[in-house]
Amino acid sequence: AGNSRSVAVSGTGSFGTLTAGVSFGGYEYPPNTAKTTTEEYDGTNWSSSNALSQKRYGLGGAGILTAGMAIGGDSGPPGGGNITTVENYGGTSWTSGTAIPTATSRLMAGGTQTAAIIAGGVTPGAPNGTNSSFSWNGSSWTANPNINTARHNALGGGGPTSQSSGMVIAGGYTGSIVSNVETWDGSSWATAPSLGTARNQHQNSQNGNNATEQVFVAGGAPPPTGISTTEEWS
Repeated sequence: AGNSRSVAVSGTGSFGTLTAGVSFGGYEYPPNTAKTTTEEYDGTNWSSSNALSQKRYGLGGAGILTAGMAIGGDSGPPGGGNITTVENYGGTSWTSGTAIPTATSRLMAGGTQTAAIIAGGVTPGAPNGTNSSFSWNGSSWTANPNINTARHNALGGGGPTSQSSGMVIAGGYTGSIVSNVETWDGSSWATAPSLGTARNQHQNSQNGNNATEQVFVAGGAPPPTGISTTEEWS
C-alpha cells in the first residue's frame, strides 16, 4: 500500500515513473463532476500541483514529469462531452497544446511529448468505441491506419519510440469486453497474443527500449466485483 491521494477520483490521466509520476483530471462522485486536479508522486507522497485548464475525465496521458501531455477526455458532467483539448505539462504548470483531430474520451494514449500515439476511445460518432489512431511528432497529429478492433477503455501506449512502437491492450464496453492485443510498428497494427482475462478500465506500465517490451497489466472490470489479477508480457 502506498500513501493516498488527497481526492478520490476515477478516470484520471497519468504519466511518469514510480518516483516522478503525475495524475490529473478524473471524475469525483459525489458530487458527480469532472475535475482539473493535478497531483505529483515522488515515490512516497502525493502533492498538489497546478490544475488543468480544462476539467475532464477519461483522458489520455503521455510523457514524463517535466514534459507531459493531457490528451482529450470528457468535460462533463455537468454538461460537457468529448473534447479535443490537449495540454502540455512542464513540471509545474499546464499550457495549451495542439488539439487532437477528433473529440475523443476513454482513449489509449502513450509515448512522449514529442512522439505520442493515441488509439480507440469514444467519439461522437462511435459511442461504443472507435478504431481510429493518430501519431504526434511534436508539431502535428497524423492519422494512422485503424486498429483492427474498435474499442474504448483500453490501455497500452507508446514508448520512447512511439512513432514506430505501440500497443493497444484489451478494452471494450459492458457486454463486449475483449482480451485482444494489437501492436504498432510505425506503419500498421498487427494482432498479438491476447490477455488471459478480458478486461477494461485496467492499468498498465511499460519499460524497455520500445512500447512492446516488459509490459505489466493489472486490475480492471467487468463489474460488479472487478478483476484483481495481473499479467506480464516480456
